[in-house]
Amino acid sequence: MSSTDFKKIILYFGVILLFILILVFSILTPKFTGDKNKSVLYDFYFENVKIMDFTKSNLNWKANAEVAKINKDKKVILLNSFTSNIYFDNKLGLVLKGPQADINYQKPSMKIFKPIAKIKSGEETFDLNADQLIWEKETNLIEAKGNINIKNKKIALKANESEIDLTHKRITLKNRCQVNIRSK
Repeated sequence: MSSTDFKKIILYFGVILLFILILVFSILTPKFTGDKNKSVLYDFYFENVKIMDFTKSNLNWKANAEVAKINKDKKVILLNSFTSNIYFDNKLGLVLKGPQADINYQKPSMKIFKPIAKIKSGEETFDLNADQLIWEKETNLIEAKGNINIKNKKIALKANESEIDLTHKRITLKNRCQVNIRSK
């Protein structure tokens, strides 16, 4: 084998090796697969979060989450594995749980996706499940949407939309409503 042939083999081997390296690195290089729009990016990221809201010395609500992402432009905190206790007159009145929640801290409200809620009204406790629930702090209203089930020992309610006025203890059902009253 001549030196020219040897140089050609080395050159071919080098080109093939370079091609393989380029191919491997192009496949293994991490890529951003999300939406590059600023609206889906977050300014802060936290894990194992506890958030509390106070008025003077009274605790209004507290929330726990495994992950919190804050978007300052939208004034939203996105929470994963969310649990919240909401207090009325220093008494636990509402417990909210869900795999995901948004807290709007400019207009105090919580939006919970696939919520499991417990509503305390006097001595009665109601369980609520829905596809989505929004609690407005200022009006003390709960708006629930999709596959709503509200029940306690005496009554079972179903609907596709519901508004619950916690201040006036009133439930309004809308769209495909069903009411079952249990007798003793």
